[in-house]
Amino acid sequence: MEPTAQRTEAPRRPRQWLELAAVLLVVFALPALFRVPVTGPAAVAGYGDGTKPAGAPAFDLAPLQQLRAVQPDYLFVGNSNTTTRIDEQRLGELLDASVLVQATDGTTGVHWYLQLVNHLIPSGARPRTLFVLFRDDELLSFSQTRPELLLAWSQDFEPAFEAIHQADCTTRSMRMQAAADRGITALWPLAAVESDNLYPLADALTPAAILQGRPATVFHTDLNRRFGLGHMRPVASDGMTDLGKHSGSGDFAARARCSVLPHLLQAAADAELDLVLVRVQRRTWTGDDQEIEALVRQLADFAADHGVPLVDFSGDPEIPAEWYGTVDHIADEHRETWTELFHQRVFVEGLGR
Repeated sequence: MEPTAQRTEAPRRPRQWLELAAVLLVVFALPALFRVPVTGPAAVAGYGDGTKPAGAPAFDLAPLQQLRAVQPDYLFVGNSNTTTRIDEQRLGELLDASVLVQATDGTTGVHWYLQLVNHLIPSGARPRTLFVLFRDDELLSFSQTRPELLLAWSQDFEPAFEAIHQADCTTRSMRMQAAADRGITALWPLAAVESDNLYPLADALTPAAILQGRPATVFHTDLNRRFGLGHMRPVASDGMTDLGKHSGSGDFAARARCSVLPHLLQAAADAELDLVLVRVQRRTWTGDDQEIEALVRQLADFAADHGVPLVDFSGDPEIPAEWYGTVDHIADEHRETWTELFHQRVFVEGLGR
């Protein structure tokens, strides 16, 4: 009879201890070192009652001070679709006037509203015309893109945000997401930091047992697939469908009520500012998306009822595909030409005037 081999417990490998130490470092040590203020979606969600959340950055005076110093004759706000289209110097030459572009990448209607009420109007500057350049439904967006700017450009209390909150524009899914964001940020403050440098760090510290021998990129792809809309529970899927009604195309009246658009138009009227909305053309625009085109037509009618014209560059025959650079941006070498076309359409032909 062969002797029975004794079963012994394998000693814990040093690698397992290293992995445990890495997890503890990510969860406890790094947040303590950073001690960052909350600037992510969780912070913006704190605006539910119109009050600026605790720990938010101080109000950014720089744009206001620039307006006071420049006192522009014409002011342009928007995002990267504005900065890649309007050449300040060339338009200034054509108009024999001062032109200022205060546009920031990644911003949408809610940011531009804050620029109007918290920067332009308090600055005392009174441009002849304020141009707001937008793409499709960006003016109807209450997107939480660039949350750090939403916080830095907001006062301690924003009545428009309170009004939108009271209009009950958030779906169950959105409220659940906001609560989850706040909880995650409270446990792990690094979640509020928007920095591409953190992702490689997180990947490097992820225990091998989680990755299961896969590259981090493969792990992320699989994770996104598993949590995609098609694999979510029906109730969550319904919530995401409802969310689309407020973030994509859809009923104009509902979207306008749940946006800053009425507040922006009213603020401009109260300040007696000449406001012109300018829709820029997407690179891929064909006019076939009837829903978004109907939405823009209703937006134009709504603005006109408030005495604000809308100039639509979508479908302009003199904007060739060759002018485009990345995404919907006009390439640097064609920005001056686009500016000249803008001058021709608005100031010579009088579109929107």
